[in-house]
Amino acid sequence: MRTSVHSWIRVAVALVLATFAAGCSVSTNDEPVAVRGPFDRIVQAPSTTTATTAPVQGGGQTVRVYFVESQDGATELVPVAREVGDDAGVQAVLDILFLGQPVERRLRNDVPNSAVLLGASLLPDDARVVVDTQGLFGQTGVQNPALRNALGQIVCTATELPSVDSVLFQNEGRSVSASVENSGTVDRPVDCSDYDEL
Repeated sequence: MRTSVHSWIRVAVALVLATFAAGCSVSTNDEPVAVRGPFDRIVQAPSTTTATTAPVQGGGQTVRVYFVESQDGATELVPVAREVGDDAGVQAVLDILFLGQPVERRLRNDVPNSAVLLGASLLPDDARVVVDTQGLFGQTGVQNPALRNALGQIVCTATELPSVDSVLFQNEGRSVSASVENSGTVDRPVDCSDYDEL
């Protein structure tokens, strides 16, 4: 009797394990399929491409960011629309220029990849913004005319914001002259009109 009970228990356990194993098997597919994760969201493999300055989807406000276009021997600054968060300040907007190349193929960014935006802050009770950078000026930075183009991009982008009228530049906390049209330099605040020739 005891042997018979043990036999039935072994058979029952074997059936349960077989059923469980069958339910846990994974079928294979010849083609990739979308995997649904929590909240019915498609899970995708991380991208291996470099970041660009594509518009942020679902942002809160649209800003104009300036890039460079060269055509038929002429160079000009071209505004393109980008979306940023509702609370984005001047530094968040300028970060777009310091983080990569434009997605528009005809345009380029003369702010070099090696340059770093250390800060962009409005002066108290003023509409001037101080833009502090590293790797943009001096021997380790870019030279004219690329420097003038890069500064024009920064100035015209910053002054598109309603709170900014002009820009002062610093290199690692020290005031520097700004390259303007005709490759001249000035020690005063600059605005987009200083880059009219672009």
